[in-house]
Order: sequence, then C-alpha cells, then structure tokens
Amino acid sequence: MSIRLLIYLVICLCFVVKSFRTTPVVLAALIIGMYFIYPEKYIWGLTEYRIVMVLNVILLVVILHKGLKLHIFGDIFSKLMVCLLSSFVLSAFFAKGDIALSREYAVMFLKIGLFWFMLKACLNGERDLGIFYWTCLLSITFLAAWGVEQYLLGNVRLEGFGGGQILGSNQIAAAMVWALPVAYFKFIQKQGAPRWIALACFCLLIAGLVCTQSRQAVVAVLVCLPWYFIYVKRKLIFIGGALVFILAGSFMVPSEFFQRIKTMEEYEEDASAMGRIEQWRGATKMFLDNPIIGVGGKNYYVLAHKYVEHPRVTHNTFFQILSEEGIIGITTFLLLFFITLKKLSALAKWEGQYEKPQYIPHYAMIAKISIMGLLVVCMFQNKAEHEFLYWPIAVAAALTAQARRWETESPEVSPQSVAISRDANLK
Repeated sequence: MSIRLLIYLVICLCFVVKSFRTTPVVLAALIIGMYFIYPEKYIWGLTEYRIVMVLNVILLVVILHKGLKLHIFGDIFSKLMVCLLSSFVLSAFFAKGDIALSREYAVMFLKIGLFWFMLKACLNGERDLGIFYWTCLLSITFLAAWGVEQYLLGNVRLEGFGGGQILGSNQIAAAMVWALPVAYFKFIQKQGAPRWIALACFCLLIAGLVCTQSRQAVVAVLVCLPWYFIYVKRKLIFIGGALVFILAGSFMVPSEFFQRIKTMEEYEEDASAMGRIEQWRGATKMFLDNPIIGVGGKNYYVLAHKYVEHPRVTHNTFFQILSEEGIIGITTFLLLFFITLKKLSALAKWEGQYEKPQYIPHYAMIAKISIMGLLVVCMFQNKAEHEFLYWPIAVAAALTAQARRWETESPEVSPQSVAISRDANLK
C-alpha cells in the first residue's frame, strides 16, 4: 500500500467518524469533492469507483443512524425523480439496440438517484447547505485552477483533462457555469474572509472558463447575466464592477478565445454546429419511430446510422432523452425542472421578510441560476447522466421542506411586528 493511499484512507476514516458525530453532509461533501476532482484516477490511483461505492453505503448507514428519512415519495421533486429513474429502467428493459449497454446505463441512473435522495436527506438547515455549497465551490475552483495550469503548459482547450463525468473542455466548463452563482452570491452576501475567498473562486472560475474556450458556456453565462443583475441590491456598483471586469479581461484574455467565440456568428458554416443539427433531426426521426419509451439509454449512437449519414452522439440532452426514453422520459425531465425553477423563484422572493430565515432566498437564488445555466448547456451537451445537474433540485426540495416547516411551526406574524423587525434591522 502506497503512502498516498494510506493517507487518503485515513482522511476517509476521519470524515466517516465526523459524519457519525455531527452531520452526514460531512461525508456527502467528501464524495462530492471526489466527484469533481476524480481522485480515483488522477490523484490516488485506486480502482475506479470502488471507494465511491463504499462511501455511499456508509453514507446511507449514517443517514439511517441519525434517524433521517429519504422520503422517496415525500414531495413532488422526489416523485418526479422516481418517475424519471423509472423511465430509464423501463426503456432499458425494452431497448431496441444494445440491451446490455442500456441496462448498464439504467443502473448508473439508479446510483445517481440513490445519492440524490441521500443528499436531499442531508441538507437539513443553513449549516448543511453551507457545507454542501462551499464544498462544490472549492472543488470546482480547484479544477479550474488545475485547468489554468494545464492551459499554460500547452493543453489548449483542456482536451483530455479531468476525469469521470467531468472530462474535456465543455464538461469542465459546464461545472464552472454551475459554480459561478455560488461564488457570486457568496461574495455579495458574506463578510470577512469568506467574501474574499468567494471572489478569488469567482476569478479563477472565469479564468478556467476562458481556458476551455467553450462557446456554449459563454452562451450560458450571458443568458444568466440578467438574473445576476436582478438579484443584486446595489445595481450601479454591479454595473461598474462588471465594466471594470470586462475591461481588464479584454487585455488578459488570449486572442484565441475571441477567435473561437466569433465562430458563433457563422453558425451555419460551422461544421461542428451543422453536425449537431443533423443529429437533432436524426433523434427526432428516431423518436417518431419509438415515441413511448424510446430506444433505450445510450442507444441513440448505436442506431443513429439508420437516421443520419454521419452518426454521432446527439450533443443535446433534450434530444438525447427524447430519442432514448421517449415521451415518458422527456415529459418527466421537463416537468421536473419546470416545477423546480418555479418553486425556487417563489423561495427567492422571501428576500426582505425579516422574520423568515434569510438563508432560504440566498440558496434559492444560487440553485435557480445554476439550473438555468446548466439547462442552456444541455442544449449543446449530453448531460442527462451528469449527477451535478440534479443536485440543485435536491437543494430545492430541502429548502421547500424547511420553508414549509417554518410556516407550520412559527406563529403568524402581524404587520406591526414586520414593521418593528424592519426598523430594528435598519438600525
């Protein structure tokens, strides 16, 4: 056994003991950190996924030991997640192409679903949500810093960099799009050292995005930009800071980045873009031939030669699910995200109601913008099997439960007490 492996096992043991003594989100944070930086392959050299599986089993034991419940059918988010997982299993059993590949894909989704339910059970308050989001932010920032180093060493666009589901420039860029709202809102709402750590993370994430030269990530950031503006209180400072940031970045960003982004103006002449459109048309034809449950997970590529001249993956999550899981899968997927965004928008409006826990709108805004950015990225990537796509939904479920608990357990607040609380807060 190597010294690195021994040290890592000691770290895992410490996290396990800590989770039994305090909160299971500590162990969930370790698993999340491993997910993003992929230590099995790139740091520790362990057999792929073995430690992840063991830690997931221990996490389940900790959750049950703490008396927490998974609530598999406890809320609308969980019910829709069960329906989505069921659609993948159903399509796998009636797959039209490679049945073994489709069933392996369905099993992977069941693992994703299990961790999702455990994560939802772990997020029981402000402290747990803080641990979760800081872990995600610091892990992805580490990945961004590592990517900048790789870029400076000559790995342009970070091809082949990363590991697991976060492999390659566009996948890494998607993770950074996911984390940007975390860094942004931590910076504007925290004080002291956490605020400046968040700012450093934000700058490193932007630098990492530039190094990936991902056009879809740029589109996602631009789409989300108005919501960054809406949810900030000091809007003039936001505009001034943004202008300074853009001006400074224009001198520091390499010219190759602007050249690649400029290709979006010539979309119809771009071979990559036209190849995607060809696959989307093929996926639509495949869906029309198998409209109910699709052809089975991972089977679009297997059967694409019947529908397109140059078979590739769909490069679009919605067309991927449409062709592989049919109308059942795509309807459940869209409904899940629609309801989540609607609920997060309502929770974000708690801002300014001083009697209510203010961490709820804070984390609701983060989760909402993260989802919006990822859904834009989903237009250009196959991300249905990427775990972090669903984590903000677990946050939404946890926040909804906590808001409902507060409204149920707290006495009705009179308008006079609202005014008194507001005056006290202003003083």
